[in-house]
Amino acid sequence: SPLARQNKGYACPSSWSGVEDQNSDEECMPVSQSTSVVNARISYPHPRSDCGVYAFDDSIQPSERSSLKSRRSCPNCYCYVCDIKAIQCKSWKLHCLAHSKNERWAQLRRAYADEKKTGDSSNVDKAISQLNAPCELICID
Repeated sequence: SPLARQNKGYACPSSWSGVEDQNSDEECMPVSQSTSVVNARISYPHPRSDCGVYAFDDSIQPSERSSLKSRRSCPNCYCYVCDIKAIQCKSWKLHCLAHSKNERWAQLRRAYADEKKTGDSSNVDKAISQLNAPCELICID
């Protein structure tokens, strides 16, 4: 029966409701049963600030120098600003500090996205100059 097959690693649409249809011609599909847990902050693409492999320190300000520790990235880290893999970011030495809780980084991210659409880099230049403004005026708690 479909319900019995569901319990043995098969799923059949009629058995999802708990009602068994003996005359059904429906196809039952094998269902994989895995006991492993997937950590999205490791297994899937994520901004560097959300990496589950390397801890992120969001107290470092954009005007400060990034350390070698800050620049580390796992194979699934991407640049918050450029929205590309971290390893492909040409400005990673600076962008490794970027995160969504800082409005200056969010502004730079929007400027980069606009540049990709329009080809106009003037907003990127403005946003980069804002990175050196006093943090008290722009940071989000």
